[in-house]
Amino acid sequence: MLPIGASMANGSDIILIVSAILSGAVYGDHTSPISDTTILSATGAGCSVQSHFITQLPYATIAMLCSAVSLGVASFMHSRLLALLIGIILLVGVFYLLKKFYGENLKT
Repeated sequence: MLPIGASMANGSDIILIVSAILSGAVYGDHTSPISDTTILSATGAGCSVQSHFITQLPYATIAMLCSAVSLGVASFMHSRLLALLIGIILLVGVFYLLKKFYGENLKT
């Protein structure tokens, strides 16, 4: 995917293009029930592939959404430091809100 995405960049910020491609690749690998890493992780944890996949999906999706917002900020504001700070604040804020709403019922 990297050569295809980089060729479509047309002079855009190549670091953002590579970041978006690699983020999407990691998310796709992490949330695929037929991925070799998912199968090996489930085997190593001693659980079924389906239960491992279902357990990891919310965490990966939250990280993906925060990453997408951060990449959007970086591309529109042209500030990588601001995008990093917003990404960190979003991740901490989302997990703080989850802990606040679910309290002791939230399995960590």
